[in-house]
Amino acid sequence: MANPPQNPVPKGNWRLTLRNLHRDFGFFAVGLTVIYALSGLAVNHIGQWDPSFSHFERLITVEQPLPAEEAAAVAAVKSELGIETEPLDVFTTNSTLVRYDIAVPGKSVQVRPDRDEIEVTEAGKDGSTVYPLGGALPEKDWDAAITALHRIGIGEEPTKVERVTIPVRDIDIIFDGRNLTVQDYKTGYDVYDVGQKPRFFLRTANWLHLNRGKAAWTYISDAYAIVLLFLAFSGMLMVRGKKGLLGRGGIFLLAGIAVPVVYLIVSGGP
Repeated sequence: MANPPQNPVPKGNWRLTLRNLHRDFGFFAVGLTVIYALSGLAVNHIGQWDPSFSHFERLITVEQPLPAEEAAAVAAVKSELGIETEPLDVFTTNSTLVRYDIAVPGKSVQVRPDRDEIEVTEAGKDGSTVYPLGGALPEKDWDAAITALHRIGIGEEPTKVERVTIPVRDIDIIFDGRNLTVQDYKTGYDVYDVGQKPRFFLRTANWLHLNRGKAAWTYISDAYAIVLLFLAFSGMLMVRGKKGLLGRGGIFLLAGIAVPVVYLIVSGGP
C-alpha cells in the first residue's frame, strides 16, 4: 500500500529551522557536556575528596639490610617496590628512634612511636595484633608504658619496661607525585610510601573545566557557553501551544528560575 501523501512543510517555517539547529547543536555539545557535568560533580564535593587525584599511604617492612652506599640503597628500594623511574632528589640523614619493650602477664608488648603502633603478642599463640598508638606518650618510660597499655585496654601492671634506642639511617627519595621515606635499621628497613595518582578521566576533565592558564581552551569554552545559551533559548521557542512557553513549558521555566532565587533568599546570598 502506498504511503499517504504528506503535507509539504511551508517555506519560512522558523520553528522547524530552530528545531533542526537545536538538534544539531545538541549532538555537537554532548562531548563537552559530559566533561563539564562529570567534572562539575567531582569539584562540587571538593570538601569530601580530592577530585583530581587519589592519595595512598602504606608501610612496607623489608627484613634484609640495605647497602651502605646511597645510590645502591636507593636502587634496592626501587627494586623492592617495582619502581622504574628515577628520583628527582635524594636526602640522607641519621637519627635515633625509641622503642618500648613491655612485659605483662601472658603478653609481650612492643610500642613503636615512629610507626604510631602497638604490637601485642600473647604467650602460646602464633602471630600478633597491631593497634594504633593514638598520639604522643609521656617522657618518662614507666608513664609511657602505662599510657600505651591503657590505650589498648590492658590494665595489668607491667613486669618489665625497657626503653630501646635504635640508630637509624633516614633516606628520603623524592619522585614526581610520590615520596619514599626509608628508615634503615642495619638489619632491615621500613619504607613509608606516600603519594598520589591521577583519577581516570576526572583529572583531565577537571584540568579542562577549571581552565587555568589555557588561552586556546578559553575560546572553546566560550563557544560551548554560547551553544548552551542557544540550546536554552531555542528549547523555549521551538515548541508552541499548551506544551510550549505559554503552557507547561512556561511552568517548568519558572520552576527552574525559582530554584536559585529561593536558595539565595534562604541562604542569605554571598
